[in-house]
Amino acid sequence: MNGKIIKSGTLFIERDGKLKSQGCPTKADSDCGDWCALFGEPTISKWIGGPDPNEKDRELNPKHWNLQLCRRTLYFDELIDERKHTTSTL
Repeated sequence: MNGKIIKSGTLFIERDGKLKSQGCPTKADSDCGDWCALFGEPTISKWIGGPDPNEKDRELNPKHWNLQLCRRTLYFDELIDERKHTTSTL
């Protein structure tokens, strides 16, 4: 499965060759995204045959990530997190 978290924090999953935003299973008319307290941060999978989780700059590789959500953990072959490419000033 392939997915993307866009800069605003909304989760998209590839379905039928197209990225589609995912709805919240508990709140009608809301997308699944990082504003939810139950939306986890992507973590590196440790699948057999996957990239070495300890390799240099592993966090820049979009292959084999897990994402824990409110009802389950999703396992991605490729997950692009556009939020990591933003800068903020305080």
